[in-house]
Amino acid sequence: MRVPVNYTEIVVQVPYGYVFTNRAMMVDFLLSYGQYLQSQGLLFTLIENGYTLDWPQMAQEFLYFSQQGWQTGTL
Repeated sequence: MRVPVNYTEIVVQVPYGYVFTNRAMMVDFLLSYGQYLQSQGLLFTLIENGYTLDWPQMAQEFLYFSQQGWQTGTL
């Protein structure tokens, strides 16, 4: 997975209930939202089992989960 290096400061609101139509859009949202939260001063530095629990890690977790063939609605 390639993670963007540059982000803009333009904030776009995503309507409640919006459905991302593919994995790339979802990952872009996760990474962008994480960058937004960091720009607001939130830090994501928790390390668990050798992994930093930050937004790039969450994007990887999403990609892994989304490729497992789970049924719609699985939590």
